[in-house]
Amino acid sequence: MGSVVSTFVDLASWLKGRVSSQEKTIKGKDSYQWLFAGSDMEKSGHYKEAIECYDKVLEINPRSSIAWSHKGDVLRRLGKYSEAISCYDEALRIKPSESTRRKRQVAEEQLKGRRPGREAESGVGREKRTVPHYYEILGVAPTASQQEIRRAYRNMMKQCHPDRFASQPSSVQKEALQKSKRINEAYEQLRDARRRRRYDSKVGL
Repeated sequence: MGSVVSTFVDLASWLKGRVSSQEKTIKGKDSYQWLFAGSDMEKSGHYKEAIECYDKVLEINPRSSIAWSHKGDVLRRLGKYSEAISCYDEALRIKPSESTRRKRQVAEEQLKGRRPGREAESGVGREKRTVPHYYEILGVAPTASQQEIRRAYRNMMKQCHPDRFASQPSSVQKEALQKSKRINEAYEQLRDARRRRRYDSKVGL
């Protein structure tokens, strides 16, 4: 029993340190870093912390459809379907999106206690399984101009470049490196008009 309690305490301490590290890294920065932090927390299953990060984004930019949609995703995973639907509605009000519409449909069916329809369920899952959302990674809308994409890329690389974390622990350096790789991958796909058109077609934009 003692070892279980000790393990739980260690885990809680690790999580607290991770959240603190995230906040220190992005303190005073813009919404892009909070969006990244929320995405990292969401992927690692720390949903409460993910929601807090997305709320920070929305404090800075209440019209961030990406943050509203991501928050809806987390709430849906937590079984809070009514709240998730409200977030999706807000995202759709700001910027209509077929992806968000499908996720809202799934949440609505889950709220009614029904298994989501095959088309809606597979549409959401397929998009997440096969293609990273490069616009979300760069924090821009799918309608962004090439100039806006280039500006977002440069801003994010300034904040996430591994050289900025040279004096940080290796875990922080590794995380920064992974983020910069994702940013570069997204930019390489979206900077070229032909590759961007193929990508848009693949994700249904």
